Amino acid sequence: MEVLNDFEIIKNNSELSILDSKENNDLLDNFLSAKQVEGCSERTINYYKSTIFKMLDEVKLKIEDITTDDLRKYLAFYKNKNNASKATIDNIRRSFQVFAVGLKMRIIFLKILFAGFIRLKPKRLLKKFFRMRVLKF
Repeated sequence: MEVLNDFEIIKNNSELSILDSKENNDLLDNFLSAKQVEGCSERTINYYKSTIFKMLDEVKLKIEDITTDDLRKYLAFYKNKNNASKATIDNIRRSFQVFAVGLKMRIIFLKILFAGFIRLKPKRLLKKFFRMRVLKF
């Protein structure tokens, strides 16, 4: 029997990552559709799509689970890998920021939408009580 030291065995479950990636892609598509409705140019929409898609592909987390530190690490990785300038990194950072604001606005919109629902009160039937005086035969 052999003992494995300094190794960690992790079960890979590709089904979950496919679901996460579909969910991420749906959120990205909704964001891009909203930007198109807002009147952004096709060039801008394609830039958002490529930068955000590359980040999601590299980070491999659900959008809800991505932290600021994850984005910082990705930007540092991107800068080193592509020898990118500060201006390029700042443009990518701004596209992430626009995406985050878009998601935040979507959540706020949903909260406002559901806050507008007023509780429906069922029609109450008023029952008249009989008094002893009325019940004289």
